[in-house]
Amino acid sequence: MQQVIESLNTAMLDDLDIKDLILKLPKPLRPYLQVAPSMWMYDDPLYGQIKAMPTLYTTGKIVWASLVQANRNLFEPEWISCAGEVVFDPSGEMQPVQLVEAAEQLFSLKGTTPDFLDQQNYAAHLTNEFTRVFNYPFPQSLAALPLKMSSMWFEYRHLPGGLLAMKVFPIIVSEQNPNYIMFLPSYFWPNNFFKDKWLDLATHSNGGGLYDVEKDVLNKIINNEYLEEILLRPQLAQIFEKQTPLIQEPTTKQASKIKFSWFFMFFSVAILMGLFFLFI
Repeated sequence: MQQVIESLNTAMLDDLDIKDLILKLPKPLRPYLQVAPSMWMYDDPLYGQIKAMPTLYTTGKIVWASLVQANRNLFEPEWISCAGEVVFDPSGEMQPVQLVEAAEQLFSLKGTTPDFLDQQNYAAHLTNEFTRVFNYPFPQSLAALPLKMSSMWFEYRHLPGGLLAMKVFPIIVSEQNPNYIMFLPSYFWPNNFFKDKWLDLATHSNGGGLYDVEKDVLNKIINNEYLEEILLRPQLAQIFEKQTPLIQEPTTKQASKIKFSWFFMFFSVAILMGLFFLFI
C-alpha cells in the first residue's frame, strides 16, 4: 500500500473537473449522485454535508485527502455508510504521501493529553469519537502546515468496492461552503492503477470476492430497482437547477424583445391612423 501511495501525486487530479463530470453523467444515471442518509444523521451536524452536496457538485474542486480515523464498519464488507475524520489541503497542493504523514501525526494524539492547547483540543475530539469538526485548522504546534481537518460521512455506495481500502482518496471541496466535504464517487475516478489497487485491496478484505458496488448500483438505477426516491438526498433539482437559467435566459430576453416589437408596431400604426384621419 505504501508504494502505491508514494506513486500518487496532485497532477493525477488536474484533469478532473467535478462540474464537467456531472454534466457528462448520462441523465438516467443521475440518481447515482444522491445518497441515502442514515436515520441518525438527521439529528447530527454531519447532515450539513448532505445539504451542502449541491454546492459541492456545482462549485467544487477535487483534491486529495487522507484518513485520520473512521468507523470500523467502513473497513469491512459490512455495506454500511458511516462517519470518519480526514485531513486535507483545500488548495490541493499537498502531495498524498504528505497528507498520510499528517494524518498519522494527528491519529497519534488520540487518547493523549498533549502540552499544547491546539493539540489537546483535537486529541479530545478524536478520543471522544462522537464530536464533529468542520474545516478545523491543523495544530500549528504540531507542524506549520496549511491543512484542514473535517468530520465526513462516507456513503459506501460511492466507495470502490464498498469499503475503505486505502488511507488516501479524492474528495470534493468548495470555497463557497468550506465547512463540508464529500468523498468523490468512484464512478468519476480515473480508470487507472490506483482505482485498480484499491479494488484489489477491497477484494482481499472481502475474503477474495469482489462486490462491485458501483456496477450493482448503476444496474439497479437502469432497471428501476434502486432505492426509493423519498430516501435519496439531495433532490436532483438542487444539483441541476443552476443550469436552467443559463438555458432559459436567452429565451426570456427574446420573448421580451418580441413583446416590445409588437407593442411598438401597434403604437406606430395607431399614430399613422390618427394622422390619416386628422388630415382627411
